[in-house]
Amino acid sequence: MEVPKNISSLAVSPDGLYCVAGIQEKLYVWCVLTGQLLSVIQKHFQNIVCIKFADNLTFLTGGEDNQIIAWSLVDIFNAMDNKNNKNSTPEPLFIWHDHTLPITDLYVGAGGIRARIVSSSLDRTCKFWDLATGRLLCSFMFSESLLSVTMNMAENRLYAGGSSGKIYVVDLSQGSANTTDDTMSGGSDKTKFYFLGHSKHVNCLSVSMDGSLLASGSDDCTVKVWDTTNGRCLKTLMHKSAVTNAFIAPVYRSVFETKSKETFPIHKFQTEMLNKKEKISSVLFQNFLQETNVCGQSYPFQSDVFATILAGELDSHIIPSDSVAEDEEQSARERTETIAKLRKEIDLIKTENEKLFTFSVSQVLK
Repeated sequence: MEVPKNISSLAVSPDGLYCVAGIQEKLYVWCVLTGQLLSVIQKHFQNIVCIKFADNLTFLTGGEDNQIIAWSLVDIFNAMDNKNNKNSTPEPLFIWHDHTLPITDLYVGAGGIRARIVSSSLDRTCKFWDLATGRLLCSFMFSESLLSVTMNMAENRLYAGGSSGKIYVVDLSQGSANTTDDTMSGGSDKTKFYFLGHSKHVNCLSVSMDGSLLASGSDDCTVKVWDTTNGRCLKTLMHKSAVTNAFIAPVYRSVFETKSKETFPIHKFQTEMLNKKEKISSVLFQNFLQETNVCGQSYPFQSDVFATILAGELDSHIIPSDSVAEDEEQSARERTETIAKLRKEIDLIKTENEKLFTFSVSQVLK
């Protein structure tokens, strides 16, 4: 993957179709299926430090300019088709600028477009947002700058990584908004306490699916695994340099299988956007399917792409319209042939029925 400059943040959509990267203050959007660079957007004024997807078509970006911006891929694709203004920039869903210092991390809860968003900042606060309305729900203030934030699956417990190495924990089922952590002293308050073990910045946090474990990565070159019920450090993993990212991932059975299915090829990501005349041909897409040996089978990317096309949410750059037209023509021919075959069978049944009726009448009248 060749890019103009260093990537400061990167995320892939849940369906695996799109890759979004932050390079300085610009957003780059690629189609993973083809490697095509779909759009380059500049709305931030300083470096983009975090990108998180809420669903397949909605994502958020946080930058050093104190801004959080919510984007829709639908609007980005529509801006690509704006013939009146070739350099048109898509309008974001929301722009939040309530933080007074750079954004450091974002957490996106469950619910897609109706999810709750949590942001952390160097201004010592964590803020909760409603993605559906763009409204600021509440704010939590701490005694030091925050570098990372996450929540458990139930979204009733907040974890925030501080610049001193502390991991703050807030029980949202009992805590109150706009509160400080002055009472946090290693567990003196049941609703607000912290885990102590790191000696430098806590850069990343991840909670297990059952909420029992918390993984944290720090500038002190360690990853620590914590028991969330009592705050005890269960394991420390040493590294040679600062840990910038770490997360708890499920272990799939295929990891231990000696014979695994062929992986889908990832095309080389392009560094320049294609012109209108250079649209991807249907031959390229068919060749891709042949390479992955899934022709005639249910291909997850293909079904998702066609579903969004039918909903009017993608433009013809991703999957050419002529490919869809060919499929429709083939389906129409198959329907016509089936109808003709059924009509012949009906005519044959009618003829046999008439013969049977005539024979029955002749036997009764004898």
